[in-house]
Amino acid sequence: MDFSKLDVYSNTVILDKNGQKIQELNSGQHREVVPLNELPEQLKMAFVVTEDKRFFEHKGVDSKGILRALFKNIESGSNAEGASTITQQLARNVYLSSEKTIERKTKEVVIAAEIERKYTKEQILEMYLNQIYFGSGAYGVQAASIEYFGKEAKDLNIAESALLAGLPKAPSKYSPRNNMELAKERRATVLSLMRKNNIITEAEEIEANSQEIKLPLKKTQKYSVNQSYIDYAIKETVSRYGITMKDLYRGGYKIYTNLDTSIQQAMNQAVENYRFVEDEPDQIVRGRDDIY
Repeated sequence: MDFSKLDVYSNTVILDKNGQKIQELNSGQHREVVPLNELPEQLKMAFVVTEDKRFFEHKGVDSKGILRALFKNIESGSNAEGASTITQQLARNVYLSSEKTIERKTKEVVIAAEIERKYTKEQILEMYLNQIYFGSGAYGVQAASIEYFGKEAKDLNIAESALLAGLPKAPSKYSPRNNMELAKERRATVLSLMRKNNIITEAEEIEANSQEIKLPLKKTQKYSVNQSYIDYAIKETVSRYGITMKDLYRGGYKIYTNLDTSIQQAMNQAVENYRFVEDEPDQIVRGRDDIY
């Protein structure tokens, strides 16, 4: 197995001469990494009781869960129950497709067992929380927290934690941006599981269910006034260090530059206020000096 695929990276950022971020390279996946020890306990346990109640007991595959799911599927005559553990979900997200075949499920089980042999439960949970998709282009709890609540994951309360824990099952279906009522219903289900497993009290469950979900405005990606400098920095990084564009955009890098944003801003403003004469085939564009 190529265990390096389990490594989770933030998006690459480009910094100015003072170490301030001037651009984040977007690979199409809004992803930010957060260590497990910085996350609230109720957030972590919300995922465990919802997705894999015996996570800390099994070795990657939950035999009891499989038998329970099999019984329910036979009883209902469908394949509604999947019984995938958190480790199996991590294996599927990183290494496999989502097709429902016996071959894929077998590979999922084998890979999950290998992951369990190499990593601790805490490491697996951290990778899972930073890898899983939450809808609206957000990968990982940090990006999802910012997307749906406009705050960092370390600051999430019980109601917010429950809402996020309910999303991985069907991100598009339960996303509050797509269906607020279904999102609240799913949140209530997670809160009920948290109470039954003594993660929260009945009073906390009632209070969390009463909280309104206020979505922050979606941010749009704007063309940077420093784009020409950024493009040059990217080109030089790829050339100098032999990094492919794909790997660069995959994330995890910090590109330090000598850009002085105050000087750049002044130059941009000067050019913006400057009038240029009409261009001609044999003439380089030049500015007029009679405007000052």
